[in-house]
Amino acid sequence: MGAWLLLGALPAQGAMVQSESSVQVNFYPITAATARQWLPALGIRAPLVGEVRVLGKASYRLDWQLDLEPSAQGCRLRQVTTRLKGEVALPRWYELEAASAHERRDWYALLGALADYEGTQRRLVQDGAWQIGYAIAALPTAVSCPALQEAAWQQGQQELKRVQKALNVQAEQSGHGRRFGASWPQ
Repeated sequence: MGAWLLLGALPAQGAMVQSESSVQVNFYPITAATARQWLPALGIRAPLVGEVRVLGKASYRLDWQLDLEPSAQGCRLRQVTTRLKGEVALPRWYELEAASAHERRDWYALLGALADYEGTQRRLVQDGAWQIGYAIAALPTAVSCPALQEAAWQQGQQELKRVQKALNVQAEQSGHGRRFGASWPQ
């Protein structure tokens, strides 16, 4: 189990942009005496996406908070804070130490491929959090704070669609991790 926390703040045109990110990595247990036995164990213990078992699973939630400054001239944005929270599930083979060197090498190769794929997806989401922050921070002063909040919501939703599209393209191009080596063992 582990977590990363990244904090950053950079000034944008007129407003400060801050991004917070935390990703919790959890391991689901695989109990098997040999590599031949861990394949069926994966089929039972691996997380579900819909009705399909997957070797690894990541889910992210991205939102933002606005610090607004109302005035007689309207409402301006002082700061945008984006927050990314994620959870990743990867397998852990508990009998790994008793496995042969070849079996351990195969296991580590699979786990490394899963981590590489997830890391690529995570970086896209983290970059997207910054993009959302900067897109919202670039909004001009509005006649009212509710109007600025609505404009920020619309801008954020538009940027979220771009992030989702980038994730979908990357997943498609990588064969959902298969090109990284993250595929069901044979």
